[in-house]
Amino acid sequence: MPCRRALSKTKKAHIDAEFQEEWVTIAANRYTEEQQSGKKKLKGVRAICKEVEKECYEKTGTSIKLPKSTVSDRASGKPSIRDFNAEKRWLQADEEEEVIDFTINAAL
Repeated sequence: MPCRRALSKTKKAHIDAEFQEEWVTIAANRYTEEQQSGKKKLKGVRAICKEVEKECYEKTGTSIKLPKSTVSDRASGKPSIRDFNAEKRWLQADEEEEVIDFTINAAL
């Protein structure tokens, strides 16, 4: 039976950030749809964020706080800092896997 270990603080933070980013994207998409609809009375970023926060709690049981400015930035097309930094990587994900496999094989 494989040994299970607790996740490191860094890994937990990474998982939490991905979870938060997923819900920010959902809120940004909803806000964009709302702005493009031809409704007379449009919902603002704050109202959309509250709806998505409530939906997240109902679906996952996890309470989150969505930053309104971040949702607004995503809706206007600004990339997340994670996406921006991913563009600056030296190796792509598949290249990283090749390097890891080579290193493991060379060590054996």
